Amino acid sequence: MKRILSILMALSMSVSLTLPALADETPIQDTAPTTVSNAYVVMNTESGQILVQKNMDEKNYPASITKILTAAIALEVGDPKDQYEITPDDVFSYDFPGTTYVALTHDEVVTVEQLLYGTLMASANDAANCLGSYVATKENRTALNDKGEESYVSGFAEIMNEKLEELGCSNTHFTNAHGLHNEDHYTTAADMAKILRYALSVDGFRDYFGALSYTMQPTNMQPQQRPWGTQAGLFAESNKYYYEGATGAKLGYTDAAGHTMVSVAERDGVELLCVVLNCKQGNWADHRDTISLYDYCFNNFDTVTFTVDDLKQKSVPIYKEGVPYEKAQVSALEDHSLQLHKLLKKSDIRFASNVPGRYLSGDRMSGTLSFALTKSAVKEIGDAMYTELGSVPLKITAVPLTAEKPSFMEQAGSFMLSVLKVLAVLFVIFVVAILLLRAYNIRRYKKIKEKRRQRQLQRQQEMNKK
Repeated sequence: MKRILSILMALSMSVSLTLPALADETPIQDTAPTTVSNAYVVMNTESGQILVQKNMDEKNYPASITKILTAAIALEVGDPKDQYEITPDDVFSYDFPGTTYVALTHDEVVTVEQLLYGTLMASANDAANCLGSYVATKENRTALNDKGEESYVSGFAEIMNEKLEELGCSNTHFTNAHGLHNEDHYTTAADMAKILRYALSVDGFRDYFGALSYTMQPTNMQPQQRPWGTQAGLFAESNKYYYEGATGAKLGYTDAAGHTMVSVAERDGVELLCVVLNCKQGNWADHRDTISLYDYCFNNFDTVTFTVDDLKQKSVPIYKEGVPYEKAQVSALEDHSLQLHKLLKKSDIRFASNVPGRYLSGDRMSGTLSFALTKSAVKEIGDAMYTELGSVPLKITAVPLTAEKPSFMEQAGSFMLSVLKVLAVLFVIFVVAILLLRAYNIRRYKKIKEKRRQRQLQRQQEMNKK
């Protein structure tokens, strides 16, 4: 009886220990969250893979998240320690009253660092305008403004659009450094994700993007300090909508754009960025959308990795004067990781290169390896994840045309052929030996027969004499 009670108690304890663990497991969601925002993208910052999206190629107005590109270009081109003297064009080229600004004035000498904090933290339109002019001045770029005058402010807009083209943002066009409404100033969620990913890679950008507070010291024109705090609650622990793992965010708003927001968050070594556009509700709806998207992606996606060996491609012949004389070795540069919804498995991913079947001598050899889900996986996953998984560049190297190391089956076949050849030679030797032995025996038999005949003749002759 005591033994039975002991067994029952052990079972009850194991069940009690198991239940909390089961309760902590988050159920897998088979559909992306519903959002107030009309367009969004969640992207892996390392690989550029889009995990989920809604209307990501639809053109929308960005409002102040435009300042992400302004600050990134300034950090790429300039130095936060530089000083800049504000010009009348910087502060009078746009109508700032009624919008966010920090009361910068012409002839005021400020540092680029102060302009960066003012642009990203305070979201000040005058600071962003001055930051753009600083870049254009440094690059000696002017363009005609609406009054037909050469302007560094207008010159910076051209620099922005050149950078957008470089980043592959084909559905984005910017007319200013700050994001105040202009019919010709627009972007998409997909393009804005590319912009933020680029900005995060610029040295020093994250320091300003993730700053919570800053105080601008007095200048030659302003005797008072100007304290600023972040407008985004996502990475401020005191905020109701603080998200653990969030490291930076930028908000935007105009009547035409609605609420816009870009942010970045990290969990368990995976860093994601999120863009939400055209959120027409207030009361932190942009934050709630962002949080639900982060939770969905962090909880429902796993990392799968393909090694360089997994991604190995066949060599391609290089022809010269109609005959192959070299071969192009094709391989991935490094291991590649992807985020995959938990409803799927690694074998649901296929990849293919765009390398041609042959090259001609002198051809430019380049290629990419594209990843995508199989047709059955696409059908199974529905809208739970974005099914185009991106691509990686390939390394293509021309090497002398030599025999490649044979495969195991080729080696086995070659060995068997060698064995057969040896056996054939042995068989021929055996047959020849048999034939020679037979010939020898026949010749020997004939000699013996001839001797017998001679002896018989001799006996016959002897008998005849008698």
